Amino acid sequence: MKTRILSLTLALAFILALIPAVPATALTLTADNLPTESHYNGEHNGYDYSLWSKSKGTASMTLGKEDGAFSAEWKDCYSTLFRTGKCFFDKTHTEIGTITFDYSAEFTQSSNTWLSVYGWGNGDPTVVEYYIVDSWGEYRPQQHETPKGTVTIDGGTYEIYELIDAVIYGEVADFKQYWSVRTEKRDSGIISVTKHFEEWEKLGMKLGTLREAALTIETYDSSGSANITRNVMSINGEPLQPPPPPVFPYEIKEAVQPETATWFTVPMNQVAASEKMVIETSGELGWFQFETIIPDGWKGFQSGDSEVTVEDGKIMLDMRQLNISEIGFRAGNGDETKIKRIYLDGTTEPAPTPTPPPATATEATPYPNIGVTLDGTKIPVEVYGINGSTFLKLSDLAAAVGVHASWDGAVRLDTSKKPEATTPSAPSGNTGKVAATPYPNIKVTLDGKEIPVAVYGIAGSTFLSLKDVAAALGLKANWDGATSTAVLTR
Repeated sequence: MKTRILSLTLALAFILALIPAVPATALTLTADNLPTESHYNGEHNGYDYSLWSKSKGTASMTLGKEDGAFSAEWKDCYSTLFRTGKCFFDKTHTEIGTITFDYSAEFTQSSNTWLSVYGWGNGDPTVVEYYIVDSWGEYRPQQHETPKGTVTIDGGTYEIYELIDAVIYGEVADFKQYWSVRTEKRDSGIISVTKHFEEWEKLGMKLGTLREAALTIETYDSSGSANITRNVMSINGEPLQPPPPPVFPYEIKEAVQPETATWFTVPMNQVAASEKMVIETSGELGWFQFETIIPDGWKGFQSGDSEVTVEDGKIMLDMRQLNISEIGFRAGNGDETKIKRIYLDGTTEPAPTPTPPPATATEATPYPNIGVTLDGTKIPVEVYGINGSTFLKLSDLAAAVGVHASWDGAVRLDTSKKPEATTPSAPSGNTGKVAATPYPNIKVTLDGKEIPVAVYGIAGSTFLSLKDVAAALGLKANWDGATSTAVLTR
């Protein structure tokens, strides 16, 4: 329904989403017998997720350690949606590119349950809720309606429906619904989403700009369970990938808050339990609240709670007693209030934590779409993620941070010399994980002084930890999710 839009939180005026490359644990969300409705959403493994549940019953959703996989359970639920996919901030599907989902599901099918790719469009001119249904329980959606057409996609026949003035929860909806429903259900395969959009357009069914696309389990007045063992969403043939982890401290550009709310999320997987999260502000805060995702669900903290301290323009959340997997911060009121920066551990310049020396062989994940800028200049780089950290090829890294690199049995970095002129690396072309060999005995020096830097060999080249080198050089590092860029500034 229209209150179930996945981009609810993302539509706020200011967003900073920083997601670790390798989640440390799965994430479980629970909605239990709430009087009206509950809505959890966020990002995990590079996928936007949502658990929406209305009225009675109990529902839980566990997000997997890879891609958009998840499991779901529900009991006596009136209406519940579990979904993982992507929000698009109102682009047309032609601007986004070709969207596909490769999925596999173990589905305990109750009568009023179905598996689909689901989302919303802004319509032309009416808002549209859409479904591409591949499996269902005893009841096949829209089986009593007259299809507007049929189409064969991904080896199966789908009937197409356009519902206007549909009755939902006993009321006539103020939006349209578009449906593609497979005539024979299945529990795995490819769903070519864009092809359905194109076929709908041939029948005059226009989505307008697209808000989201997500693999979804929807239930209505039922009990059951589902296990989505694989959910790989791709755009133009490129699977969604999490960005590399950020480097602390986070530097946030000053921005006057609107009258509504400022919101950003920061995953805490890499943060020791003894640390604090610190928000520096200027001006007076009318109100504020930390909102956290914890293993048992959601919890909020605000002024007056024992975990929160307000002092000299700083708002601090003590996380020593908390097991947090994600944290957000909202603040509003006061036109002159600005959020200046966020960092950990209550000091102005938190000491960097070096990457632990590598010990055993592991795997590296390629990030072909990640870029690096230094003081606004973008430098093409070859990037891999290893154990939650970002690694760059030695020659690329030297160029990215503006130092000269040489080799004499050790890696020598020299800030007094300009980087050598080299041909920037092109993306390796690897689409899956590759072997990464640790080099624990290779020393790295900066201006003659040894520095702690993790070193790996990948595909015949030497790769260094971006976080370690940036920290040694005193560079500030941020992550620009909109352009998939690690932003370094002196």
